[in-house]
Amino acid sequence: MQSLFHTPPPNSKTLAFSSTYLIVSAYTSTYLIVSSFFTSTYLIVSAFSSTYLIVSAFSSTYLIVSVFFSSTYLIVSVFSSTYLIVSSYTSTYLIVSAFFSSTYLIVSAFFSSTYLIVSAYTSTYLIVSSFTSTYLIVSSYTSTYLIVSSYTSTYLIVSSYTSTYLIVSSFYTSTNFIVSAYTSTYLIVSAFYTSTNLTISLTTTTTTTMQSPPTSLPPPSTTITISLTTTTTISLPQPPSPSSSTLHHNHHLPH
Repeated sequence: MQSLFHTPPPNSKTLAFSSTYLIVSAYTSTYLIVSSFFTSTYLIVSAFSSTYLIVSAFSSTYLIVSVFFSSTYLIVSVFSSTYLIVSSYTSTYLIVSAFFSSTYLIVSAFFSSTYLIVSAYTSTYLIVSSFTSTYLIVSSYTSTYLIVSSYTSTYLIVSSYTSTYLIVSSFYTSTNFIVSAYTSTYLIVSAFYTSTNLTISLTTTTTTTMQSPPTSLPPPSTTITISLTTTTTISLPQPPSPSSSTLHHNHHLPH
């Protein structure tokens, strides 16, 4: 192996063999390949030139491939019967992908310390997170539930969705709060502005028959007609707490 690190003649080849391993080295003026084979259970292949390096390690249950391009690009792939990890790196870009037995996936993309995306997936759950220095989005999804959260230093949006229910909540610098609740039969939007007034609007486009309405709405099978946008503004002596400002103000709605 000493000849691998000295300057051999062009196109030289070196073969080393024992009962447990085999090493093959091929060298030209611009290319070097080193292959190590260990008792049919482990294989390392390294290809090197002035601009790139490839290293591959293989066993019956494990595979690692590393590609290195002139200190500006790196790809690492780890594979076994149950998972795969791929990592791509440049001076401004990093991607890591992990597959676990086709039931779990993690993808992470990192852009020059200003952008991060992480996605975790199983057969019933998905989380996506996007981050910059001023913005964060988190999305959680199952077959019946979706949560989306957007955050900046001055803005937060949370959205919860099921097949029959949607809640959107926006927080503005601790001075503004908006909650929107939607089902197939009603929509409620409530906004708190600077802790001085409360606006609640119930909007529907057509005459609606409520089969299972909330307690504050008319009884079942009662037809109600609501204008396209009905708004009631109430002046409050003191601001309500956020915990009590979600959907507790339906009794203020005009019927």
